[in-house]
Amino acid sequence: MNFEISQTQMILSVIILFLNVICYLKLEKISKYIRLYDYPDGIRKLHKIKTSLVGGVLIFLSILFYMIFFSYLNTNKFEFFYLFSNKSTLLFFSSFTLIFILGFLDDKYSISPDKKLLCLFFIIYLYVLSDSTVSIENITFSFTDQTIKINKSSPIFTTLFVVTFIICSNMFDGINGQSSLFFIFTIFVLLALNQAILSYLLFLLILILIFFYFNIKGKVFLGDNGIFVTSFIIAILYLKTYNIYGAFNFDQMILISLIPLIDMIRVSILRIFNGKNPMSPDRNHIHHLFKNKFRLIFIIFLTILPTSLYFIINNFFISFVVTIIFYVVIVLNCTKNQKKISSLK
Repeated sequence: MNFEISQTQMILSVIILFLNVICYLKLEKISKYIRLYDYPDGIRKLHKIKTSLVGGVLIFLSILFYMIFFSYLNTNKFEFFYLFSNKSTLLFFSSFTLIFILGFLDDKYSISPDKKLLCLFFIIYLYVLSDSTVSIENITFSFTDQTIKINKSSPIFTTLFVVTFIICSNMFDGINGQSSLFFIFTIFVLLALNQAILSYLLFLLILILIFFYFNIKGKVFLGDNGIFVTSFIIAILYLKTYNIYGAFNFDQMILISLIPLIDMIRVSILRIFNGKNPMSPDRNHIHHLFKNKFRLIFIIFLTILPTSLYFIINNFFISFVVTIIFYVVIVLNCTKNQKKISSLK
């Protein structure tokens, strides 16, 4: 497989990215046309004015056009995304599109958490059954040569892995720049580990950087539609890299998304104890606990900490434990400060 970026790929990428920027500059018109906004409610959504949710729409369309055009301009078809047959290509596009539609409908009409989770699980399960390069059949670890074989449970386990990544990514989306920086970080890790899809990863990276620029200015949000499609693409790329190239172990994949994962677990447990649906939204996430202007920097630092530690010391357990300690200390400290502020009111 050719790892180099061809002139055709470069021209195609530049054209789509340029059109992407033009669309962001026309955000108001596009948002009015499809009527997709996030409205402040003064309780959970504290932004000042209604904000466009077309960030995910633009990312979805850009990826879709890139992959379709690439299939006609490249003799290897979709091999850059490990899609080697018409059947696997069709099923991937169907799943990718259905996940976007699910997120879009949720942004527009607020689907119940249970129905949304069920639909997400069903779509991804069918896709996992159709693509053997995604399915996790062996779990490998960085600290032992022992391997756990999943066998018949592989489709369910893989589906749970992808759904969990999508849900924790969605829950990790709380302040401007947070989710996009998390996705940028995951792409950088992939770039370091897998040069076989270099052109696509660079395209995806620039695509999210463009969104980040407009998002940090408060002009646009990803919405569930954007979180769903972006996290789905990234999860699938990680699984294919894991299965095909063996570029990393399963425990290393966990470290990459450790902070979003443990924050999701903590918040879900709190909701259950409070008699609420674990999928129902609230303001108990780590990005809600921080109250200073540097909270985005602190959160991103914490997010990249476990992977950075692993690259430095090459020890999963130390990286895992140190990150958990940092997380617990920060959460306890922020919660304590919140109680003090509440008692003074």
